[in-house]
Amino acid sequence: MRERGSGTRHVIELALERQDVKRNSLHIVMELDSTEAIKSAVEVGLGIGFVSRWAIAKDLRLGNNFKIVEIEGLTIKRQFLVVYASARAARAGP
Repeated sequence: MRERGSGTRHVIELALERQDVKRNSLHIVMELDSTEAIKSAVEVGLGIGFVSRWAIAKDLRLGNNFKIVEIEGLTIKRQFLVVYASARAARAGP
């Protein structure tokens, strides 16, 4: 599972709670701070993990050891925002 305070973890916990899965019923044995760390842990057989489809898209195309498991009724969505410097700020430099 992602580390406490992670936005990804928060979204996952909310989605599970909507399905009446309580946080204290989860058997979390490891908290990791990156998607790559979760992928590595799953790859060596340490359990299951929640990551974006986009995070494993290349692995799936290459036939690596990942599988997407659909859970009926469980939808997890996360919003991301794009932040960029305005043209005026970019011209001004650091």
